Amino acid sequence: MSSSGFPKRRGAAAAAAAVASTAASANTAVADGSGGIAIEVHAAGPPEKLEQQQQQQLFEEPDDSKTNKRQQRRTPPSSSVLLSLVGSLRRRCCCFRFQPSRKQYYCMMPLDEDSTITRYTILATITAAAYLPTLSNEFVFDDRIFNDALQVQSLDGIRDIWTKPGTIPGELHYWPMVYTSFWLDCRLFGGNNPVASHAVNVAIHIVNSCLVDVTLKRIGLSANVAYLSAIIFALHPVHVESVAWAIERKDTLSALFYFGALLRNPMVSTEAFRPNNCCKSLLGAAPSLILYALAMLTKSSVVSLPAVLLLLVWFMRGKIRRCEFIYSLPFFIAGAAIAIYDIVQMGIAAKMNFGYTFLQRIMIASRAVCFYLWKVVWPTHLSMIYPLWYLSHNKVLWWSSVLVVGSALLLLFLMRHQWGRGPLVGLLFFGMTVGPMLGLIDYSYMLYSFVADRYQYLAMLGPIAVLSSLVVHGCRKTDGSVLPFDATTKEETPDRFLKLLCLLSLALGLSTHRQCYAYRDNETFFGRAIQESNSMNGWYHLGLLYRDTSKPEEAVKCFKKAIGLLNNRKAEGDIPSTLYQQLGIKLYYNSGILLKDELNRSEEAVEIFGEAVKNLPKSSTMWTLLGDSYSQDNGIGNDEEATRHYKIATSLDPSYAFAWGHMGTAYGRLGFYEEAIKAFKACLELSPQNTKSRINLATVYRIQGFHEKAVNEYRAILAYEPDNVIAKERMQNSLGAIAKKRRRGETIEKK
Repeated sequence: MSSSGFPKRRGAAAAAAAVASTAASANTAVADGSGGIAIEVHAAGPPEKLEQQQQQQLFEEPDDSKTNKRQQRRTPPSSSVLLSLVGSLRRRCCCFRFQPSRKQYYCMMPLDEDSTITRYTILATITAAAYLPTLSNEFVFDDRIFNDALQVQSLDGIRDIWTKPGTIPGELHYWPMVYTSFWLDCRLFGGNNPVASHAVNVAIHIVNSCLVDVTLKRIGLSANVAYLSAIIFALHPVHVESVAWAIERKDTLSALFYFGALLRNPMVSTEAFRPNNCCKSLLGAAPSLILYALAMLTKSSVVSLPAVLLLLVWFMRGKIRRCEFIYSLPFFIAGAAIAIYDIVQMGIAAKMNFGYTFLQRIMIASRAVCFYLWKVVWPTHLSMIYPLWYLSHNKVLWWSSVLVVGSALLLLFLMRHQWGRGPLVGLLFFGMTVGPMLGLIDYSYMLYSFVADRYQYLAMLGPIAVLSSLVVHGCRKTDGSVLPFDATTKEETPDRFLKLLCLLSLALGLSTHRQCYAYRDNETFFGRAIQESNSMNGWYHLGLLYRDTSKPEEAVKCFKKAIGLLNNRKAEGDIPSTLYQQLGIKLYYNSGILLKDELNRSEEAVEIFGEAVKNLPKSSTMWTLLGDSYSQDNGIGNDEEATRHYKIATSLDPSYAFAWGHMGTAYGRLGFYEEAIKAFKACLELSPQNTKSRINLATVYRIQGFHEKAVNEYRAILAYEPDNVIAKERMQNSLGAIAKKRRRGETIEKK
């Protein structure tokens, strides 16, 4: 064991020497010069039959006589090359080899330094097989953001992607790099091609898995630990959300740049970092800094990379020197600058304020850490949308999660000399990487849930490395040799580690393969989320899906189910008022609008909006919609009751132009023209281009005989809508009335 707590990496010669020493003492195993592991197996059967079986072995070790005879044969050069190539592949790919003279199996594990291509080929093959169902999946949920974005679909949109932040509908962040990749998809494979988008995601994930192996070996972990970590990283079912969901390419692509920044950074090496010249050293950091900036422009949650660099330095060398702090300073500056620009330019901070206290945020963060770590160990009941946790329920669980996380950190820090720094570094890496999404600061998805599988795509590498190190070390003898188990036990299969690797790959691969089908289409996507977690957000978005596919009846049922779950939380005092208002307005609005406009059930709409104003008494939107349900426009025809609700709405929010306009319409139908004119003028002061209110105001003027004022309103409409047919026709009518009035006046004067 190294001082870091992870097993030290051994080369082929070191492994052979360790096995040979074990064989000399126990007479149970030997190692050949190729670095293979020899495991003694007592053969059964008569000697004659055993000799026949030994001669039939495909990969038996040649003796000297056979070698001499083969050398005497004349082989064509092309055949010689072919045979050598086949022999090389045979030595690399064969797991076991039998040696007749010693009656032993040699374990030829493809984990040595000379089998990189073979190992990565195996890794890529099993990962592609696990994610094969994604190629038949459709676009789901938020994928419409890049599908509908003109910047992505148009050829010259690449300029707007980088220079006009906030112009992509539905995107709250400045992440131009991920949309550049979607733009390239459209140019290479055609627009809205789900097969190509999913294939690119899988390919990036495979490359990331290979980079996991490279990175872990770079920081000093053994080849076995690195490869096992790469296998788990590639096949873990938690990663399906980031790979099978097209819009979540931001996770895989940012991780690709993240690993590139780590590998290109001179500090990430087991050798001591000795900058001879500060300027030259900072210049040498340019490739790593550029890759880090690209990662930040793909997804800003990778902002913690500079701190991770210093953490890895401490892991490898046990201390952090001043030169390493200086070397990492440009990374801190670049990360902070891009993150601040993202927040300020997109106005994210102003849009999000969910009202959680600091103590509640600590509890949320601690439970989220425990939740994520448990999913790493036991990835079952995975959901695309997890339910919003109840803060008032089971406070023992909340405080116990705080205690567990705090105790684990303290214990690992105190035992770092006995256990090594590895476990502590793994947990700290996890916390640093997933930290921006733990709820300590508000982010948009907290409106629906505190956790999501995609948030730990990169962060779970820390726990995976720790678990892989423990597994590999558990497969060793206490003396540190690479012998997998006691070879005298006949019932055990040779090479426990290889067997465990195959079983783990099979289990994770099958689980991942099955999880990919949950992203087949929108209905399956939200149905699976409801089945696994019965989340309010799942019901809400399933209702939106039914609404957009002209199934209003099913949509209303889903919205009502979500409203019931939301009100249960409010009854228990478990949701901040700000968050309840944001969610409640969306749910009540969609449910009531469908009942009123699509299903023509105004009485039920009145009930829905009546319940809304009881639960959201300060929402001017709900009061206005309740008034609409009473009005004669798709309502039950009670304009007097409608005006009463409109007055309440405008008193709550005098700047709500929508309420003023509808109140003017109701007053006009009731014959209260002066009140109607006042309401329409208030609306037009707030929204000068509200065509409907301006036309209604002109109509009131015409009713009162003020045709000149009506003409002025029609001309104002035509100034910004020159093709408005209604305004043109009615203006002609008003001009005709004015002309007729003038002719009548001239006739009276002549008489």
